[in-house]
Amino acid sequence: MRFICLVIFSLLCIGGCYNQNTVVSDNTLTILHTNDLHTHFLPSDEKYQDCDTKADNCLGGYARLKTMADTIRANNDDVLFLDAGDRFSGTVFYTMRKSKDLIPLTNALNYDVITLGNHEFDDGTAELSTFLKNVSPAVVSANVSFQDDYLNKRVVPSTVIDKNGLKIGVIGALSEETQKECANAGDITLTKVIPAIQREADKLKAQGVDILIALTHIGINEDKKLALAVPELDIIVGAHSHTLLSNNPNDKNVYGPYPIEVTHPDNTKTLIVTSGYAGHHIGLLKVSFDKHGQIVSHQGKTIQMNAFIPADKQVTHIVEQAKQELSVLIDTPFAKTPWDIYLTNNDKYCSENCYVGEVLTDALLTATQTDGADIALLNAGGIRAAIEQGEIALRQIAAAYPFDSDGAMVKMTGDELKSYIELGLQKYTTNDRTNAFLQIAGGQYTFSEKTKKLTSLSINGKHVSAHQTYFVILPSFLAAGGDGFPIKPIVKKYEKSIRTLIIEGIKSANPSIKAFENRIQKEK
Repeated sequence: MRFICLVIFSLLCIGGCYNQNTVVSDNTLTILHTNDLHTHFLPSDEKYQDCDTKADNCLGGYARLKTMADTIRANNDDVLFLDAGDRFSGTVFYTMRKSKDLIPLTNALNYDVITLGNHEFDDGTAELSTFLKNVSPAVVSANVSFQDDYLNKRVVPSTVIDKNGLKIGVIGALSEETQKECANAGDITLTKVIPAIQREADKLKAQGVDILIALTHIGINEDKKLALAVPELDIIVGAHSHTLLSNNPNDKNVYGPYPIEVTHPDNTKTLIVTSGYAGHHIGLLKVSFDKHGQIVSHQGKTIQMNAFIPADKQVTHIVEQAKQELSVLIDTPFAKTPWDIYLTNNDKYCSENCYVGEVLTDALLTATQTDGADIALLNAGGIRAAIEQGEIALRQIAAAYPFDSDGAMVKMTGDELKSYIELGLQKYTTNDRTNAFLQIAGGQYTFSEKTKKLTSLSINGKHVSAHQTYFVILPSFLAAGGDGFPIKPIVKKYEKSIRTLIIEGIKSANPSIKAFENRIQKEK
């Protein structure tokens, strides 16, 4: 704990941390924030796999977040603790147990205000309702409404908190793309983010609110647009793009310095902060305001949640109990792999030629070929982890494919199939995750990096014929228009999920795991 106190002291008490023209003010606010935790209750490595907690690269974990949050609060009476969404999904804890463990852990962290992320809708509003009925923070989102009366009352556009003599308005916002990104978000209504934030900002200012904070789940690029469009905002606490802002030269994959500072024509400022992914960092921003509520100085950084941060005992107990119960469900092996089944881009994303994508689509096709499937397609954004050499159990499959969906068979002509795959290429970015990029089994394709168009497409070794009909097995999420794909009539809907079909396919395949075939090629 002595180390923690030194960390806090160095962050908040050294004048050199302030920006230039520092002005000391009694009107201060300390913002502590997290985002995109994705049920990473345990510390994880740079590939976001569970790891040895003593290792230098083993970061995060709710127990460390709890220790840091409690220590900062104990040393400051002006702390506002915020979370910017996507606490659902991402690990086997949520895959198998939904919000059961997330509820006590969210309450243990004791947030003041949270907003919704797109993945909070992965299991529809029913699971979201269960979660929100059992957690304590205020929940804000100004551009979403529900068919469910409880959720319309529980999720409010904004909330006002009195802190250190300041009236602080916190306004929430959810990505306008949520219904395209999540299979079960059909029963919500979304409006444009910027007008929704502006209306709420105008209302709060008219009520005499001093400070305006937007708590957003829209991504860093949209946050920058929001800062320019609504200059009344003092601070934007963001999420969705998993962006790490950091001043630490030892941090990797840093987007830019913390915070981003947007200066408006009248010389007022909006600060943008966000703290990466999986709880590897927590954000800490201390801001001083003048009597008119304008920012006069600020300091802060994202703090790496490393092995120097002691694990909170209460949270550790909750997580360990969940681990033991989870293991009973998911650790019985059903297959083996003689080698590592890796992702791409240093095993971080399923991008371009993704070995896990080949193995999962192969298994999906194997399980459905007796029904007439010619090819299998999976969107790369739903594939999130490698499978290490050795035994394969449900744990590994659930980690590799955490966002499950029912299986669906659709029918496409060769021309339709070509257009379908090319739609998945439209947002392709080299060495990055492109959610709609399609992994394939039963065929192969080559595409141009420059034009993002197919240059060849074959199925079962034969060139695809424009007017021939092909039967495609894919997630019902895609068939229903997810990730921006066109809606396709379902020829056969499976009562089994994609993950169940994958497991059946791996069990029945012989040999069970093919060597990497490099079946997606890229031309410069």
